[in-house]
Amino acid sequence: MIKASKCIQKSHIAYLVYALEERKLEDVPVVSEFPEVFPKDLPGLPPDRQIEFRIDLIPGAIPIAKTPYRLAPTEMEELRNQLRDLMDKGFIRKANELGTKVNLSTAYHPQTDGQSERTIQTLEDMLRACVIDFGGARV
Repeated sequence: MIKASKCIQKSHIAYLVYALEERKLEDVPVVSEFPEVFPKDLPGLPPDRQIEFRIDLIPGAIPIAKTPYRLAPTEMEELRNQLRDLMDKGFIRKANELGTKVNLSTAYHPQTDGQSERTIQTLEDMLRACVIDFGGARV
């Protein structure tokens, strides 16, 4: 672990892997207690009902086809815990703690064809990437 953290501090490429042992259905205590409720093979789809149950919150509205979060809630909580742990150990820091706030303004510059704004935006993006890439390195 120490060797890995030294490599990370020297800005080497690192990958974080989280291995999880997959549990079998039979290992869950409730499933083993009530095997008649949890059959090995499902018998099929449930029968059609005469009444269709549905709740329209807004009549005619269609559901949004985008997930609210890219990670499952448990995965998001695990990510938060890992990031908090890395911050506590000093491997990573918040960007505002680095003391670099880039606030470039074109208020005092005459307007041109927009090239200066694109150049400033590119330089700002490159500076942010450098701060992120080398933020944990002690220079």
